[in-house]
Amino acid sequence: MSQIDTSVAKNWQKALELYEDLKSAKIEQTVSTVNALITALCDGDQLQKAMEVLSEMKSIGLRPNSITYSILVVASEKKDDLEAGLLLLSQAEKDKVVPNLVMCRCIIGMCLRRFEKACTLGETVLPHLSH
Repeated sequence: MSQIDTSVAKNWQKALELYEDLKSAKIEQTVSTVNALITALCDGDQLQKAMEVLSEMKSIGLRPNSITYSILVVASEKKDDLEAGLLLLSQAEKDKVVPNLVMCRCIIGMCLRRFEKACTLGETVLPHLSH
């Protein structure tokens, strides 16, 4: 692991430790502090853990906002995980968070890559329309 990789891993691990300390000390969590943790996790390539934090966030009564979902959808695009991106978009809708330009660009980008790959491989992308 390079020095940069180690540094990023330590950052998300430290952020997670700090978050656990806040919970243990019964310090009230805010959307901003949870978003900071989600950002650190996503920067550290920990999308799955970040999505778990999103669920926990909602369970303690905090309402994710467009920043929360933007961070997560960008991370899903970095991993080219369209399934996660679409799930997040669906959750955002349930949480009454309107998809923003960043979120839409990420989803469209992942769909476009799949379309281009299918075209390159000669796969049928659209069904033939019968008249």
